[in-house]
Amino acid sequence: MSRCILRLKWACLDSRRSMAHSALPFVIATLLMASTHADVLAPVDNTPRTTQSSSVACNFDSLDFHESTDVNWFRNYAGALADLLRQQDFDQLDCIADSARSKKARFSSGGWKLHEIYRSLDEPQKGVHATEEDWNDHLTRLERWVSAKPESITARIALAKSYASYAWDARGKGYADTVSDSGWRLFRQRLEKAKSILDDAAKLRTKCPEWYVVMQQVALGQGWDEDSASTLFEQAVALEPRYECYYQMQANFLLPKWTGEPGDSARFAEKTADAVGGTQGDVLYFWIAAQIEREDQEFKRLLWPRIQKGFEQLGKEYGHSITQLNLFARMAITEVDAIAADTAFKQIGENWDQETWRTEKYFNQSKQWATGMAPSEMRQRSLIQEATNNTQTPEGARYQKEIEQRFAPFMRQCAQTAGDDRRKFEFVIEITVDGRLQDALTNHLPAPITNCLMEKIAMSEVNTKQKPFPPPPHAGYWLKVELDASAFVAAN
Repeated sequence: MSRCILRLKWACLDSRRSMAHSALPFVIATLLMASTHADVLAPVDNTPRTTQSSSVACNFDSLDFHESTDVNWFRNYAGALADLLRQQDFDQLDCIADSARSKKARFSSGGWKLHEIYRSLDEPQKGVHATEEDWNDHLTRLERWVSAKPESITARIALAKSYASYAWDARGKGYADTVSDSGWRLFRQRLEKAKSILDDAAKLRTKCPEWYVVMQQVALGQGWDEDSASTLFEQAVALEPRYECYYQMQANFLLPKWTGEPGDSARFAEKTADAVGGTQGDVLYFWIAAQIEREDQEFKRLLWPRIQKGFEQLGKEYGHSITQLNLFARMAITEVDAIAADTAFKQIGENWDQETWRTEKYFNQSKQWATGMAPSEMRQRSLIQEATNNTQTPEGARYQKEIEQRFAPFMRQCAQTAGDDRRKFEFVIEITVDGRLQDALTNHLPAPITNCLMEKIAMSEVNTKQKPFPPPPHAGYWLKVELDASAFVAAN
């Protein structure tokens, strides 16, 4: 999966960090490329460079960045752009952004270059805690850019985006009740400053997709109502339908921790992906999933097979960055899909991403679990496929119906143990040649009703001295049995 505005590694407004500042990196597809840079903030040079820079700046993308293998590619890329800002080489910065915007350029892993350019410039230095002095120097350089290039849409949006990030820096990463009065005051003031800059930028002739992304950050921080936020989102899509960050930001806006109700983000993901349709709809679904991946309850409402399809299609079209692979592996861990996780881990090797895993210990534990569980999960999937194939034959369909009828008495005895958990669920069972239950797999997590069924079936054979099921078409026969606890509860 991928990310957009704030760190779409957390896609636009990092959903991983509850109440975190909005300028997080876009994890998955919005990857850029990088070059080495100085870690020490250079002194402010009061003289903007006005040298013609097209021969240098427009060749910036030719620098050799390795997002498919280098997990630190974004930090290097952002550092290279930050160096240009420190040097106040505004000609080069405009050239780079104008080129990315006009070409609708993407990185080799599918992310928009334009978004990553802005993300590289939205705070003093990536990966380093900034002091007030750092922020003042950074904002001063951006303001000089605006003064030197008053018609530059890039300069104004970069300044607004930095003020939005500066606002979230004042607010902090905690819950609302942990924010001080002064923190709230600075938060509001800086967001209003960002909005004012965006309002002025809207008067320029050049239009930029990222303008809407930053305004979506402002909308979230200022607590816009859902109708206003939706209108902003629709206007953004009308300008550039394939700028994934819009969708990620809107999905984040609809999370329960902000303005939505449980399930709103998942419904938004499905609706917008369906509207796009086809493989591109699946890719968009993946991008949105990347945004809300850290919100476990909301992420679980998404369709894991569709996320996988989107991720696979993204790889076919562009290839995967090492950052995307890390994110997808974590998604697979959340979904308890050892096969998908193990496949991703094999491609990741030791290139673990700190933004994704937080600690190397967690990465290694997850990797070991996937490696250990993948073979048994592969076997289970093979058995499920065998059971599915058996029930698709006329003989198998008749036998399945007979087995479901044999399950009915046990279900009647166990239905009341289901409590509120009355979903339909499947058993994939193996029946021996003489009609005994040899093995069982289920998509239903261990629960009273499943435990009750296994106990009742076993005890029936002991008590009646008879096999609970008729002989199958052949030995070691696997088949699928669908059961609905709610139907038996109603009947009782």
